[in-house]
Amino acid sequence: MISDYLSVQTPITRYSEVESRRFGRSVARLTVPLRCELSDSELVALASSIDADLLILRSPTTRNRLGGMLGANPKIQTIHADTLLYFSRELEGSHVNFRHSGSFYVSTEPIPSDELRDLILATFADYQNHYSANPDLPSGAVQAGYAEWAFNTLTSEDGHLVTLRNKEIVVAFIVYSLFRHIGGEVHAEVLLNGTHPRFRNLGLYGVAFQGSLADAASRGARRMWISTQSSHRAMIRTWEKAGLRFEIGLNTYHCSPHKSREGRVNSLVSDGRS
Repeated sequence: MISDYLSVQTPITRYSEVESRRFGRSVARLTVPLRCELSDSELVALASSIDADLLILRSPTTRNRLGGMLGANPKIQTIHADTLLYFSRELEGSHVNFRHSGSFYVSTEPIPSDELRDLILATFADYQNHYSANPDLPSGAVQAGYAEWAFNTLTSEDGHLVTLRNKEIVVAFIVYSLFRHIGGEVHAEVLLNGTHPRFRNLGLYGVAFQGSLADAASRGARRMWISTQSSHRAMIRTWEKAGLRFEIGLNTYHCSPHKSREGRVNSLVSDGRS
């Protein structure tokens, strides 16, 4: 969640039960907030002390020396897995036309479970994420695990679903959640979004996204946040056309211990996010 990077100053360490089960090894998360008071060298020491087979570390791209320092540390092996870009825009005045080309319409109705599974399998069959950059993670587990996470996100009670569909099929979808930002304002963050492969490059995702902006505004949200890998240029262009601007970049590192690593500690709590 973007709130983890904006609202605190202390690094957050968590043991990830879901990812550990998914990959058959202990997985932990280390989140470095934008205003973290620790130096890069202190963060490297913290990363090398965490007891896990895989540590997924995310930190602001403004810490441009951190990746090199992680790579030079003899206690851990480090992969730069991706760069995540966050965009946002204010929602005051957001509205949507609930029709498009006569046959497509925006909806907030739930998706039947069978249709939901088909949608996830089709939409994310070729999706590349930070797990894909790690050759030590089985590709089958990466794909199955992401589908599992997508299904849980789409069916979460905390998520608000907006779809664009015709009478036969969901062609694009957005799932977002609401949270309290610093100062008490309600903000929204997109957790998952995508377009069915049959309907890509037709401008339909942008219609669904505009629907999510309007829906979030109707629930009292003052700003929408959304993120993607830096390589997803087409999606980023769509957001920019919708008035979003770049806010924060986050580097994702996968850190694994060398066999000779000693003196590790475990001070983590349970977490299940992807």
